[in-house]
This record gives sequence, C-alpha cells and structure tokens, in this order.
Amino acid sequence: MSSQVAPHLDNYLGALFIGVMLSTAIYGVTCLQYYLYFAHYSSRDSRLVRALISFLLALDTLHAVLLGVCYYYYSVTHFADYHALMKPHWSLLAQVGVGTAMSLLVQCFYAYRIHRLSKAILVPLVIVALSLGQEVAGGIMYMWRAFQVDTIPLTPSEGAIAFTTAGLVCDVACDICIAVANITYLYKKSPNSMRSNRAIGQLIMYSMNTCLVTSVCASVCLIVWLSTSQRSLIYAPFFFIMIRLYSCSLMTIMNSRQNVLKTLRDSQGLDPIGTANVGSRSRTWGTWGTLRDTLRSESPISPPARTYSADIESQYNRKPSPSQPPESHELSYWSVPRTVSTTDDMSRDWGHAI
Repeated sequence: MSSQVAPHLDNYLGALFIGVMLSTAIYGVTCLQYYLYFAHYSSRDSRLVRALISFLLALDTLHAVLLGVCYYYYSVTHFADYHALMKPHWSLLAQVGVGTAMSLLVQCFYAYRIHRLSKAILVPLVIVALSLGQEVAGGIMYMWRAFQVDTIPLTPSEGAIAFTTAGLVCDVACDICIAVANITYLYKKSPNSMRSNRAIGQLIMYSMNTCLVTSVCASVCLIVWLSTSQRSLIYAPFFFIMIRLYSCSLMTIMNSRQNVLKTLRDSQGLDPIGTANVGSRSRTWGTWGTLRDTLRSESPISPPARTYSADIESQYNRKPSPSQPPESHELSYWSVPRTVSTTDDMSRDWGHAI
C-alpha cells in the first residue's frame, strides 16, 4: 500500500510543498521591496500609484495565506488521508483567481508604461487584451469548472484543462509582447554616442531580466501542465513562482527608478559632483523633469553665471550675477552637450513613464 501511495505523495503533496516553500521565499524578498518602496520612494508617486501598490501587496499576502491554508489542510488536518488528497480544496482553487488578478494588474501597469514611453496605442491594447484573456480563461473560467469537479486529476471533458491552457498561452504571449515592446523602444531611441549606447544597453538588459523571467516561467508552467495535468500537481510550483515573480519584478522596477535614470544621466557626461548633490536633495530626481531644470532650481551650489574664460583669476574674483545668462557661443558649466540630446529626451520620457 505504501509503495503505491508514495509516488502519489511525491507528485501531489511533495510538489505542493516545494511550490509553497519557494513562493514564500520570493514573497519575503518582495515584502522587503514593499517596505523600501513605502519608506523611501512612494512620496514621489501619485495616490493612484500608491493605491495600486497597496492593493497588489494585499493580493500578494492573500495569495501566500491561501497557499498556507491549502498545505495545512492536506498535510495536517488530513494527514495520511489519501482520499482527501485527491479532492481539490477551496483554497487551492481560490489562489488561482488571486494569482491571475495579480498578473492582470502588473501587466496592465506595464502596458500603461509602454504607452507613456512610445505614445503608441495598438501594442498596449494588445497587451491588455491578452492579460484580460488570461484572467478570464485561466482564472474565472478555471475556478468555475474546477469547483464542479470532485477530484484533482482533471479530464478534457471537464473543460478546466482547456481554460487553463488558454490562460497560460495568453500569459506567455502577453509577457513576450511586453519584453519585445520595451526592448524595441529602447533600441530605436539609442543615440550615436558610445557612452549613451552603453547606458541604453544596460536598460535593455534590465528590461529583459524583468520581463523575460516571467515569460520563461510561464512557458515552463504551460509545458509541464500539458504533459502532467491529468496525473499530478507537478505544474503547481511553477505557477506559484510565476505569480510571485510578477509582484517582485514590478517592485524591483519601482525601487530602481533612480538608478535607471542615473545611468542615463551619467551617459551625458555631466559633472559628477553636481549630479551627486542634486541626487541627494531633489525630490524629482530620477522620476520627472529634465536634469538641467533640476540642477538650476534645486542645486545647493550656485551655478556660475558666466562661462569660464581664459582669465581664470578674474573669473573667480567676479561676483556671480543670477540675471546674466551664459554666452550662447560657449559651453556653460551646467549645460548639456547637444550630441546627447537624444539621451536627454529619452531620460525625460523614461522618467515620465515610471
């Protein structure tokens, strides 16, 4: 008897245990990201964005609680009860709806950011449509059919497999569209400067790391689901991790905006001391506004009123006059070279988008 039950425990309870443990570990990392956001970065965002992050935190916590309830039900309440293990618990089904709702919020946020970056409408609409498809098919319809089933092993006639497959396909396609759209926009905006190209290359790699990770995990979940859906819960760990990666990747983006903007600003060859001073005091640094306006309005160091001349001694002995602008034919200490105007425009667009 034990020799027959043990393989089932590995495929059901064992897979559930691995998924709960790994997703809980990622949830702990995400909680740290939530804390850093509300402690240091939330003041720069609007109330709507803060409300979105708060709601995502509530869904993330609810999903972790549902996984804990599910595992407690199978491993403690019905310990060694093989028949109870073969019946789906309500928490195991409810976490699917919560997880798809989390992915819907994150993907729609990415679609809005792409719209702000590229001013395009078609691509964001496609992303939203695919995200709604995975929510309806993989979340609502799956739960509706699965609650009518008495056993965990599903059959094609019950419809849950078809809905889940459609939802995962939409999820994979949506993540790929987000990654390709981000990379394409950054590539088209790459200026001719070598230093600026290195900065854009870092942003492209950053977009790939945050978007393609979820698409790879969703693809693996889809493959495992199609190959083992009627026999086990081996696909469950990949689904749990995929849901947790959505919130983790979003919070990573929200907390790294200043570093992303600093990469673009540094590629313009500005004075590092002035940049550092503004970065520590400015409220809008790394999110909105151009660097030039920020430097002139909030820098603790008074910018020189006139450009440097050959007579350095007379330049330092002369009192600065705030009303006297720098001469147009020379390069001011605080001005940005014209060769990097594309990067400056991109940093402004990126700041508005995130």
